[in-house]
Amino acid sequence: CEQITEAVSFINLEQLNPSTYKGCINLKQVAFNLSQELEHRDVPENVCYGCTRLQSIDLQNVTSLGNKSFENCASLTQVNIPNTVTEVGSEVFYDCFRLGKVVIPESYSSGGSWIESILNSINRNNWVDPVFTKVITTSGRVVKWQLTTI
Repeated sequence: CEQITEAVSFINLEQLNPSTYKGCINLKQVAFNLSQELEHRDVPENVCYGCTRLQSIDLQNVTSLGNKSFENCASLTQVNIPNTVTEVGSEVFYDCFRLGKVVIPESYSSGGSWIESILNSINRNNWVDPVFTKVITTSGRVVKWQLTTI
């Protein structure tokens, strides 16, 4: 899997195994381009765990993000959560210490436990500079933010 730099999953994600791209250190982008007609549109747990060079994820039509699905994706700086996502597992972005912006649909701006889950999952190690992570709506309104210092 070290040769994979880009991956597109057009299949029913119920069939995509957890840890499918785990440890693919050269994977830079992954797209889960799912049809709205699929009953299950879930990103399984650990699917991109340890993809340290992952810079871009496309979550089009995804309905849920599994536990630790993007843990230790250290190069990820921004995530766009589509309005189809209704459930977010624990530690989804754990150790994504460069994740500075999470964009959510305007309709989700009233908050929700999964917004807290996203922010709480971003772990900062002692050697990382202070990072400002904000959750904003598609119109640019800041909903939630946190400053993590060392």
